[in-house]
Amino acid sequence: MPNSQTHGALTCDALELQTFDTGDNSELIRDYCSIPDLYFSDRRAELEPYTFMLDGIQFHYPPHIAYEDLYRYWNRDEKRLFRARPFRNENFRHVTEGFRWYISHTVDRFRCGEAEEGKKFLGCLLHMLEDSTFGLHALEGPGGSDAFILDRLSDSPVPPSVMLAKIRYRDDFPRLEYTPRPLGNSIEEMVMRLYAAYCAAAADSRRAAFRYVLNTLENRENENRVLEERMHRNAVTLCADVIRTVFQLAKGEKIPRKEPCRLDELEPYEFPFGGFGAYCYRSFVRNAAVGLDGALIPLELDSGRAEHGLSFGTHSEGALRYWIAPDTFSEFSARIGLHPAFPIQVEIELTLFNDGREVCRLTLNDSCRSAEIRITDPKNEFGLAFRSTARCGVVVLADPLLTYREE
Repeated sequence: MPNSQTHGALTCDALELQTFDTGDNSELIRDYCSIPDLYFSDRRAELEPYTFMLDGIQFHYPPHIAYEDLYRYWNRDEKRLFRARPFRNENFRHVTEGFRWYISHTVDRFRCGEAEEGKKFLGCLLHMLEDSTFGLHALEGPGGSDAFILDRLSDSPVPPSVMLAKIRYRDDFPRLEYTPRPLGNSIEEMVMRLYAAYCAAAADSRRAAFRYVLNTLENRENENRVLEERMHRNAVTLCADVIRTVFQLAKGEKIPRKEPCRLDELEPYEFPFGGFGAYCYRSFVRNAAVGLDGALIPLELDSGRAEHGLSFGTHSEGALRYWIAPDTFSEFSARIGLHPAFPIQVEIELTLFNDGREVCRLTLNDSCRSAEIRITDPKNEFGLAFRSTARCGVVVLADPLLTYREE
C-alpha cells in the first residue's frame, strides 16, 4: 500500500527514465500523484475535477474479474450445457473507461499549453497504476481478489495484509536500465495497449506479493528484497511508458510500426475457462499448448508448428473476445484449428466477430482440422465464440497478426 512518499518516489523514477524534457515536475511528484488518496480529505472540492467515477466507484481500486461466471454457473437443456448467466468483465469496463478519461484530459491540457493542469490528471493515472503494481493492492484488480484474501487463508498472528502494507520505496533500489516504449499513435490505441500492459504488470506483482508473504511466514525474509525490486520495476516501467506516450500524443508524433501487432500481446476481456484435458483448471495459454499431462507443448496444427499464438481447451460453450482500437489496423490474419495431439469426437462450431457483428462461421472436425482467417478492418468487439457438445479438443490460434493501417 504505497504512501504518498512512495508514490512520489515511484513517479520520480519513471520521470527520470524519459529521454526528453518533461518540464517542472515538482508538484507532480509532491502532490498530484497522491490526489486519489486525498479525494476524501478536506480538499475534496478542489480535487473533484480530477476524479473519474463510474457507477459510483472512484477510479482508484477498480473491481476485479468475476471468474466464477466463466466456470461455475451452468444450466442445461435437452441438447447441451450452457452458461446460466452472462459474463461481464467489470475490471475491463472500469479500467478502460478510466484510462480513456485520464489520457484524453492529460493530452488535451498538454496540447493547450496547460502542462500543470495536464499533470494533475496524469498524476491520478500514475497513482492507480502504482497502487496496482506495488504492495498490497497488487492482490486486487484483473485476476485478483480483495486485499484480504490471504488473511482468510492464513492462521498467522500477523495478517498477510499487514506484511504487504509495510512495503515501501527504498532509496537503495537499483537504478533501472529501461527505455520507455510508446503505447500507440492514438488515444484509443494507447487505451488498448495500456490495458494489456497493466494486466501483465499487475499479475507479475501479484505473484511477487504472494511469494513475499510465503517467505515471511517461512522465515525467509532475506529473500524479499528481490521481490520488492520486482514490484518496483513493474510500477516504474509501466508509468514510464504512460508518461512517454502522453507527451508523444500531445505533440502529435507518429511512431513508425515496422511489424504487425500480435494478438497474443493484447489482453482479452472475455476468455475460455475450464476446458478439455489439462485446461480443466486453466484459461487460454500464450505461445504454447498444454498436454494431457499438464506439460507445455508447442503450438501445432495440421499445417505445422507456430511460434506465436494462443491455445485453449474447448467446452460446451465459451468465447475469446478483445476490444480492438478502431482506425488502427487494416487486417487480421491467423490460422485456427485443432491441435493434432488431442482426440476429437464431436464437431466444434466457431463464430468469428468483428465490430460486434458475426462475420464468419467455421466447423472444426476430423475432416476439417484447420482454416485460414482474414478479417478486414478489425475493430471494437472482436474475437470468437465456440460451441461443442462436450469438452473434446484443444483449439490453436496460430500466428494471429493485426496489420497496421498505413499512416
